[in-house]
Amino acid sequence: MSSPVVYLVLITLGLAVLSFGLVWAFRRSIGKRAYWLAPAPFFVTLIVMFAISRADEPGDYSPRFVPATSLAGLIKSLPDYAQFGFSGLAIYKEKLYVSTNVGLIVIDGGRVTGLYRVQKTYSVVSGPWSDSLNQLLWIMDDQTNQLLNFDGTVWHRISVPAPRHGYLSRGDVLEGPKPMANANGFWLEYGGRVWQWNASKQGWTPELQPSPPAGSSDFPQAIGVLPIVTNLLFIERHELLPFLIKDGQDFSSDTVVDGNWHEVPNNSGAKFLVEESIVADDAGYVCTKNGSILKVTIQAITKLDAPGKCETLAVTTSGTPLASLRGKGIFEYRGNWMSRAPHPYPSGAGEYWTFLSENGSTIALAIDGKPVSDKDHLSGTDMRFTKNAPTELWLYQGSEFHLIHIP
Repeated sequence: MSSPVVYLVLITLGLAVLSFGLVWAFRRSIGKRAYWLAPAPFFVTLIVMFAISRADEPGDYSPRFVPATSLAGLIKSLPDYAQFGFSGLAIYKEKLYVSTNVGLIVIDGGRVTGLYRVQKTYSVVSGPWSDSLNQLLWIMDDQTNQLLNFDGTVWHRISVPAPRHGYLSRGDVLEGPKPMANANGFWLEYGGRVWQWNASKQGWTPELQPSPPAGSSDFPQAIGVLPIVTNLLFIERHELLPFLIKDGQDFSSDTVVDGNWHEVPNNSGAKFLVEESIVADDAGYVCTKNGSILKVTIQAITKLDAPGKCETLAVTTSGTPLASLRGKGIFEYRGNWMSRAPHPYPSGAGEYWTFLSENGSTIALAIDGKPVSDKDHLSGTDMRFTKNAPTELWLYQGSEFHLIHIP
């Protein structure tokens, strides 16, 4: 028998013995009424289990800060199928915030000082995203699908606006929100719609989105927004299942359109699928699925000749694009690519996600190994997953990257 079945049998036997003991102990003093005590252990157990289950339910809690000494225990308590990992990072008000599947880790002065727990039991967060106009840091509580913003002192929970089909589908939740920020505002694409945060009203203002021409058989979905100067451009996806596309296989390219559904000419010479996008120095920059970097203006989409394959993008404090190039290093774009730092993971081996943030001379970089199939356990009930790349976090200060130890 499997372990859960064994535990259930043992618990049931234990409750039965306890019931028999209660009846036997009280029968002499209260007679046949003692038989009414037999179900008591089962009722008490059910009440306790119900209370525990309610305690585990997600709620609109204010994030709770716990010390760094709690981090090791929280990581150890993760189930076997959910290894500890990063999902993003941002430098905000001189501190580094790192989103993980145990909460939002805070790093100050190169060391972990603690973390914010958004839920009592399962505290999985996405983000963080920095909002320079409103001086806020944003994260998402993956348990409740709510956004939270932080001014450095107080957290506020913000409901996600309804997508165009009126509800969040499983696909919407898996894709997650795609925020975009610059000096002019903070935008959110989620479920195929786009909104801008209105700080004065503490709510979302919907953006008027373009629709395909009448009679068009195309059913694209907005997957991002590029606020360039006074123009709002929308990234549209035409491929229904892009994750199934294999190398060398043909596909429908993503496109960029303005508010009148006028497509921005693609002068890059190739089809592309957007992995990540930023807005910097009055232009959009896109990291594609195949590692290319595209520059987007209202006039055209052009390919930049980068020194290596793009892993991720960020915006510097001076408003220029910053890119992590696989195995090559960290480069800043100012009309041409300038090296800012060597790559702390120079081999670039394996499959992993990359996250990047910059604050002047300080650069934060993290990689998180992706789960890949274990070659020795590929099928059936014995199928297993492993990682072929590390999960590590570095901080570049002075002239080199330093590994940040996560307890």
